[in-house]
Amino acid sequence: MRTISDLVKLWCKQPGARALIMALVWLVSGPSQVQAAGWALSFDDEFHGTSLDRSVWATRLVYENETLDHLNDEVQRYRDNDNHQMRSDALNLMARKTASGWESGMIRSRQAFYYGYFETRVKLPRGRGIWPAFWLGPDYDIDGRLVWPPEIDVFEYPVNGGEDTANMFHSAGLKNPKDPEIKYDYVDPTYSKTLKDYKGPEPLNLDWHVFGLLWLPDGYSVFLDGKKIYTRQFLWHDYRGLLAAPAHMLFNFAVGGQWAGRYGIDTAEFPQAFSIDYVRVCQFLPAPAGRPNCPRGPFTPDLSQISYVAAPDLKKPLIAASTVDPADGARDPSSYVLKTRIANLSSLPSLRPITVSLRSAKDGKPVRVASLDLPGSALLSDAAQPFAIAFSVPPQTPAGSYDVMLSIAAPPNAPKTTGFTPVSCAGTVMIPKATFCMVGKIDIAGGKQ
Repeated sequence: MRTISDLVKLWCKQPGARALIMALVWLVSGPSQVQAAGWALSFDDEFHGTSLDRSVWATRLVYENETLDHLNDEVQRYRDNDNHQMRSDALNLMARKTASGWESGMIRSRQAFYYGYFETRVKLPRGRGIWPAFWLGPDYDIDGRLVWPPEIDVFEYPVNGGEDTANMFHSAGLKNPKDPEIKYDYVDPTYSKTLKDYKGPEPLNLDWHVFGLLWLPDGYSVFLDGKKIYTRQFLWHDYRGLLAAPAHMLFNFAVGGQWAGRYGIDTAEFPQAFSIDYVRVCQFLPAPAGRPNCPRGPFTPDLSQISYVAAPDLKKPLIAASTVDPADGARDPSSYVLKTRIANLSSLPSLRPITVSLRSAKDGKPVRVASLDLPGSALLSDAAQPFAIAFSVPPQTPAGSYDVMLSIAAPPNAPKTTGFTPVSCAGTVMIPKATFCMVGKIDIAGGKQ
């Protein structure tokens, strides 16, 4: 005679029974017991402040030690002479002609991303010779290298009054030449696959517009005011055919050059602004970080049926919980000990030293004072590793206040390296990407003789 238990076991073997049981368990336990992955807001700047947040945005291109002030043959140079005005709850990148030449504004996100949905609301400028743009470019890789392409141009808006008019924008992706040729999965009649241009019924600078980019591991789609313009296959690969470094966002207001300035620049229209109302990024994240909180505006596509599996950013060492104190029992008052914990060291592909430097609050020049080779065992765990590094203030150091900085060098054999490992800094304000972390301060009363 079969027992109730035997009958339950027999029923559980029937097709679909296990799925039904799991559904019943979910209904009984409630959704609070199960955290699903989903689209989560990972970046949001509404530009409501009185000044641009320089911890979020840089104002130069990433090249030439993050100082490059132009990229192509355009005539302007990116400056900070009131070129980033905050008014009417928007950021205004101002372009103008001065006695010394054309100048303008640009922003580059310090945070970098792998994939996601990017949305911005912008008011485009007017006149012949303008060239505003919104695009994604590769950031530093784990060895501090900058490699290009890839690149995704969400929109470029060159208006030259000839081939490129105010009702058009250019949108394309620059790929590794070794990757397969461009293949589109969808193209709206307003978009030319040959020219990679959108052409609409009226000028795009008459009103505000919302541009969206849905970037997935195997391709991307571009949207204008909620309308899908095209979808194409695209791999974010470097010249080796490998996954490239994560992307930062760029907004820039270029002027002139052979493209936008082919028929001259309408100087009477300047000064004028490329205005940005907001910038938002949502990424598909695993539970529990992926609790759905991606804001859906009137032009945001439905992302509920879209998912992917990828890290949201380059996994970098995280420098946290650091202290700097005088060395115990040291006769020399200029001797210190830095104690720190570093997580995510397993993200490093090779051994490399950590370095302690002092930076004068007066002139900002760093001076290296100590170095420690990471043990091989540190690369085997993501747990925060404790380290203690002793250092001394160099002789004849002028009196004053000094920042204590901690960095991780790039491996000596890394080709074309800029000489550092990107790190994340923990604190009251998380810096998502940095060449170093400030881990303490010391005051030197008198120069060491």
